[in-house]
Amino acid sequence: MKYTVAIPSSGTYRVKARTSSKYADAGSFRLEFPGLTTAYVRAQNTTQHEAFLLQDVSGGVPLNAGQVTFTFRVAAGQSNFNVDYFQFEKI
Repeated sequence: MKYTVAIPSSGTYRVKARTSSKYADAGSFRLEFPGLTTAYVRAQNTTQHEAFLLQDVSGGVPLNAGQVTFTFRVAAGQSNFNVDYFQFEKI
């Protein structure tokens, strides 16, 4: 699934995802940016699908100011979790 985000200024950004799952082995995902793909991140068990938490996806993604499109990719056969939103914080 592709997403577009407005990056206010060029720099390195910490990326987090707000996820939920009632399963310990809910699945993994990664984010693919132009020129950089994060490692797969395991969605954390929050004990229920309605209980969300912010989890780190990457400690540093270099991004240019403007519209950036990235791809959210779930590992094959693993999709028993929810994603509410992604958070970008300049570091």
